[in-house]
Formats: sequence, C-alpha cells, structure tokens
Amino acid sequence: RAAFKLFKHGISFLEDGHWTACYKLSLDLFNAAAEAACVINNGDAVKIYSDQVVAHAKFFDDKLNCLYCTTQVLRNSEKIADCCDSAVDLLSRIGEEPLRPLGDA
Repeated sequence: RAAFKLFKHGISFLEDGHWTACYKLSLDLFNAAAEAACVINNGDAVKIYSDQVVAHAKFFDDKLNCLYCTTQVLRNSEKIADCCDSAVDLLSRIGEEPLRPLGDA
C-alpha cells in the first residue's frame, strides 16, 4: 500500500499537459500506480490509471502493462467472464489467433 500511495503522490505533482511535456515520467508513474493498485487488488484504481495510459500512450507497447493489469485485477476479483473477455481482447490486439473454446479438437 505504501508504494501505491507514493505513486499517487508523484502523480499529484504532475502539471497540466504532463503527457506532452513529461511523457516518459507520466507513463512510468501511471503504469507503476496501476501495477501497485493491481497488487493490492484495487480494481477501481487500476481502471483510473490504466484508462489514462490507454488514452495518452503514443505506442501500443506503452499500453501493454496497464492492459495486463486490468486483466489481472479482474482475475483476482474472480470476475472470470470479464477476465476472459479482457484476455481475448488483449491477445487479439497483439495479433494472436482467437482462442478456441475448451473441448474443441
């Protein structure tokens, strides 16, 4: 919980326009906050910080950590159907084939 609070504190010091002026720092702080929130299973915080990264990331690779955290927190919260949907969406975004339903040969 201490790490999550530190990342939130760091984000609070960012000024307006930080995604343009301090892209790398903003990306690192928001990714770290989402990951720390995931570790403490704070799904609302994961969504808040991940949404910011997804909205402002310049490259798809910059979004991957947050997209993974979103999927992981759904799993941790036992929201299995949502977790599966999120995982399939993530796999399709990186160019992987859709998964076959269990039981298909």
